[in-house]
Amino acid sequence: MKKPVLLTLLFALISMSFSFAQTRVTGTVTSSDDGTGVPFATIVVKGNNNLITTTDANGNYVFPNIPGNAVLVISSIGFTTLEISVNNRSVVNALLSPDATALEEVMVVAYGSVRRRDLTSAVATVRGDELIKAPVASMDQAMQGKMAGVQITASSGSPGAAVVVRVRGAASLLASNDPLYVVDGVPMPGSRDDTYLGYGGASTNAIAGINPADIESIQVLKDASAAALYGSRASNGVILITTKSGKAQKTKVNFDAYYGVQNLRQRIEMLGATEWIAAQNEARDNYNSSLGFLPGNSRYVQPISPSVPGVDVDWLGEVTRSAPLMSSIQVSTSGGNEGTQFYLSAGRFQQQGLVYNDDFLRYSFRSRIDHRFNSKVRLSLNANYSFSDNNRIYNDNNIYGVLLNAFRQRPDQPVYDPNNPENYFNTTRTNAVACYKEVEPHNRNQRLIGNFRFEWELIKNLTFNSTLAADITNIHEYQKLTKKAPQAGGGDEATDVSNYQYNWLVDNTLSYRNSFGPVSMTALVGQSFNQVQLLRAWVRGFGFVTDDLKWI
Repeated sequence: MKKPVLLTLLFALISMSFSFAQTRVTGTVTSSDDGTGVPFATIVVKGNNNLITTTDANGNYVFPNIPGNAVLVISSIGFTTLEISVNNRSVVNALLSPDATALEEVMVVAYGSVRRRDLTSAVATVRGDELIKAPVASMDQAMQGKMAGVQITASSGSPGAAVVVRVRGAASLLASNDPLYVVDGVPMPGSRDDTYLGYGGASTNAIAGINPADIESIQVLKDASAAALYGSRASNGVILITTKSGKAQKTKVNFDAYYGVQNLRQRIEMLGATEWIAAQNEARDNYNSSLGFLPGNSRYVQPISPSVPGVDVDWLGEVTRSAPLMSSIQVSTSGGNEGTQFYLSAGRFQQQGLVYNDDFLRYSFRSRIDHRFNSKVRLSLNANYSFSDNNRIYNDNNIYGVLLNAFRQRPDQPVYDPNNPENYFNTTRTNAVACYKEVEPHNRNQRLIGNFRFEWELIKNLTFNSTLAADITNIHEYQKLTKKAPQAGGGDEATDVSNYQYNWLVDNTLSYRNSFGPVSMTALVGQSFNQVQLLRAWVRGFGFVTDDLKWI
């Protein structure tokens, strides 16, 4: 009676092993519209995002090794997502249907809008609800990894620092490679800052004043057609930012907040004082023995002993803080009727850096009112004010960089002089703690972006648009170096810089749009005036009587 039971159990185990066997799967993804292959479609095994592949230019794909019972999730822009079971097959073909909703989506393109089905240029899009999923300070950081052909990398780990945005790579070795940013039709400077004081590459972000929660969508114009409307400014691509507006509905209030802490993802373990001295002496012994140098020889390298016995300093721990906070509070209200819609918002964002004295704080306020007088005349008022306080430290590409000198420091040397605790110890390398404690940095940025837009449909399909816009920026920088600051060289100094930038824009366009059966035609003629004026004043003082005197 026992043998049949054992045989049955053995048969069940063998059947289970066949069910979960690994299979090589190939196939072709085609469009149900015309039967052609769908290039660069994404195929992922459901429940395992690590098993992923894409189709080639002809719609073919290969999965070298996936479970025989896997479910493939196939998606591509402009098509509905399809799920299909493998069922231990080696060939799995798929037929994707066009997404009619996506094709009818209206996209903002330069001086107008167009349905996706009528789009002929290369445009990448990301919706506003995708931008707020990650806790970041600026919208360009939130764009990272969401657009094909758009490369976004962090130039610095400092809060509020600029990021490097490249649309289809770098086009110049010496000139700027930053794209042109256009916010609600107003061209803005790139992501690089206009600050005067340098901190070794830790530049501020010129568009960090735009709250990502206020953004409706972002379109990136990636090909040469953008230059037809924006000229040479569009040579590195154009990023069009459309902010949120009210809708004809009952008044709605949204509240969003989060609070979190940050930590070093992987802390670099440094040698302790005893280990460091042992490693140094071992290296010196190897050097002397390999060259035959003996004590008494002028080229003999002497062993070292601790600078201060009993001292073992974790320099990385001295300059980094534990669990710095990041918080955000956003409040918005919107609503209206068929004639008038409104949108109001306010936000506060704060991020403390992992290194002391490295912080970013932003307050933002936005208002927008759209009013339609009748079926032909419409106007829009849009205003955004932001205030940010970005405290930066010397870091990155700088000999006074806090992290750089923390990694270079000897662990057997203390931070402060044991004989005079008010002074710093004369370390072999620049004292990393003094690099941040004896520097008082401030970077306060106020920005007002406003535009007035008037739209009038003169006759059917012929529309006149006029835009008056202003982008006014005031950047106030202040830096105080005490007598103990390594950057001051034994003296003390303070620098105060005020930057004022005025960006004025006047646009007038006349557009004609009509459809003749399956053919759509759009014509645009217009005039654009854009003036940018930069004013800068700075003053520097030396020889303060006391470090308590901070302002010039």
